[in-house]
Amino acid sequence: ALNDEGARPVNVLLHYLLRLIHALGLAIDVQHCVRCRADFGAEQTLQRFAAFSEMQGGFTCAECPPAPDSLRTTVETVGVLRWLDRHAVRQTSTLAVSDRAGKEALQLLQRHLASHMPEMRQVKSLAMLDLFS
Repeated sequence: ALNDEGARPVNVLLHYLLRLIHALGLAIDVQHCVRCRADFGAEQTLQRFAAFSEMQGGFTCAECPPAPDSLRTTVETVGVLRWLDRHAVRQTSTLAVSDRAGKEALQLLQRHLASHMPEMRQVKSLAMLDLFS
């Protein structure tokens, strides 16, 4: 996918991290609210911002209160992760991702991994991931 014309390295990295998290049994629900199960594809389910809870493994909708451990993110970040979750890595070059959404998504996925695998906090190569954003 990185050899493809128009490849977007951050998109490929985010796609890979989503798949890795899923393969490790730590999947994030990016399609529904973790509290009320509302579909994020529906109008008005998300507004201006979203809240990601590491402990609950997903986002809350605009109607549900965020969990105490929530990380505030943009709605675009949720949209990027939803899109990457539903598409093959070869399609990642077609997705336009703002710098902010790319950085937020990367930070969120890194935090999620580190919260479930404490040894990930000591991996020095994680700092290398910042080069992609």
